[in-house]
Amino acid sequence: MIQKKCTQSARRLRSPPVAAKERRDAGMPQPHGGPTLPIWAVAEGTLEKAIARATAKPAASARASSASYSMGGGVAVIEVLNLLERYDSPFLALAGGTSYDSIESDVERALSDPAVKALLLAVDSGGGNVDGLTALADLLWRARQVKPLFAYVRGVCASGAYWLASQAVKLWAEPRALIGSIGVRMMLYDYSEAFGKAGVRPVAIRSGDYTTVGDTGLPIGDDHQKYVRGLVAGYFEAFQSAVSRGRALGGKALEAVCDGKIYFAEDAMRLRLVDKIVRTLDDAVSLASKAVNATAAQAVEGENVMTQYLNKNVPAKAERVVDFAAQARTLAEQKHIPLHEAFGRLAASDPRGYDRWLDSLGDRGPAESRESVVNFISLAADRAERDGTSRTEAMRKLARENPEGHRAWLRSLNPGARPRG
Repeated sequence: MIQKKCTQSARRLRSPPVAAKERRDAGMPQPHGGPTLPIWAVAEGTLEKAIARATAKPAASARASSASYSMGGGVAVIEVLNLLERYDSPFLALAGGTSYDSIESDVERALSDPAVKALLLAVDSGGGNVDGLTALADLLWRARQVKPLFAYVRGVCASGAYWLASQAVKLWAEPRALIGSIGVRMMLYDYSEAFGKAGVRPVAIRSGDYTTVGDTGLPIGDDHQKYVRGLVAGYFEAFQSAVSRGRALGGKALEAVCDGKIYFAEDAMRLRLVDKIVRTLDDAVSLASKAVNATAAQAVEGENVMTQYLNKNVPAKAERVVDFAAQARTLAEQKHIPLHEAFGRLAASDPRGYDRWLDSLGDRGPAESRESVVNFISLAADRAERDGTSRTEAMRKLARENPEGHRAWLRSLNPGARPRG
């Protein structure tokens, strides 16, 4: 959960006595409040573990947080481990953490690498600093539109880490992994009374009433608490929106998981936070690779089904139709997307060309033809994914269950033909 740390919390974490300048240079949490106070999307205990790793065995625990991705079966495996921060730093490397900058760099390189067919986030993290989280989550959301993006949880995927992993097309987890902690908090400590008893009176030289909120020794009034609640609400809304977008959750289903609780993977799957329990990372890589290959095969199959029908029923127009279908197949293979989505993208990029192609299918208006063709193809694609069958079988089921809708689609391809019941 999002958390604010001040001087006293830093003492509780037993951070080493390091000079302020050295702490800043190392990227370590600052021991003072006000505007520079870090805000965290992190599960309880994550920062403590990071500091312990960084101070106990520096030589052994040091990790290159900017390490590149590994490859397996055409899948780029990008690690999201331990404490998360926006930038690389000596402290983050010693803590074995991961920077948002390194994740972004790996994602962009994987998207431009022709050998990479899909991306897989290998997650074991309780979260981290909120700075940069929204931007990285948006990047991951855009990345999945280019190449399939999967996520696999080994151990923990909480708070800020789940914010990122939830943007994947599929999210898998090992048995008994811990998932969730969707919530926001800022922790402030009012030590003004203790300072008064000790005879210490802090004097703040400030330009505004809110520039020293949370500073050690200063009282935290009702107006300051109201201000902090507003920040909490803003981050919570952003967190909820990202989860809703990535996991297709809304209403009561979203509310049920946005209370800060953390769940075992089996319960998280029931709550739709996880798609499947997968035993090992190697199994997850294999699943991702198979999913990419299946998408390419479905694209070819979808084109063949349409081509066979058109060659049989509208041979005079088949060449033009097959040419457009070939373009859609090529796009589907390049972007690793379903065939119906490729048709939609082609329609968006060249609407006039798409209209001319649809006009060649019959005398109905382009808008009506587009709706019939795209709707049926989309229904077939969704049915195939839901039932785990081929698109051909999905089309057959749709034809049996909704013969009138099937006839309407066939008529949109060839108005002069009279399809049999």
